[in-house]
Amino acid sequence: MPLTLTLRTATPIPLEVFGVHRDAVCGRSLAEIERLPVLYGRHPGVLAEHFQITGSATEDESIVWQGDLSAVKGIAAESTGGVVRIQGSAGMHCAAGLRGGEVIVEGNVSDWAGAEMRKGRLTVIGSAGRCLGGAYRGGLKGMTGGEILVHGDCGDEAGQLLRRGLIAIRGSAGRGLGYGMLAGTIALVGSCGSIPLAGMKRG
Repeated sequence: MPLTLTLRTATPIPLEVFGVHRDAVCGRSLAEIERLPVLYGRHPGVLAEHFQITGSATEDESIVWQGDLSAVKGIAAESTGGVVRIQGSAGMHCAAGLRGGEVIVEGNVSDWAGAEMRKGRLTVIGSAGRCLGGAYRGGLKGMTGGEILVHGDCGDEAGQLLRRGLIAIRGSAGRGLGYGMLAGTIALVGSCGSIPLAGMKRG
């Protein structure tokens, strides 16, 4: 049975779970996982205060997130492997800095999904927000490897400063698609906004 994290109560207040990923939960007891730190607004807390936790990720390295997670930031960020399945929509920074494994979102993702990811695959059944696979402000590199597959639309600046990897968007994209792209591949089925590929060098 995979490790399953079910949100107790949906809230508009941001809940940051950046440290809750494969490396943090595999091989740990349920009690240890329950005490993993999170940030609720400006208030520190532990995972069990906000999620009902069952199962284990030790055998198959699988994590399932359930509920309205649109205000939950950093799901699967910096994860290095395994499979993360999000049964609903996810908040900002989903799979940001991903270094391996697969993340499947059965809904939408907010801004900075897959930002600066290095390896692995992010699949979004719904739509994505701004800066999909892009670089953070002041950063020199966006996505440097892996694959991002979006079944719906995405917002502005998808693939900003892309270095390597694949971003495939089945729907439409906003402004600045592939801005400053240095290498890699962007496949778009629908339409895009203004100034696509501005400053593109290769790819």
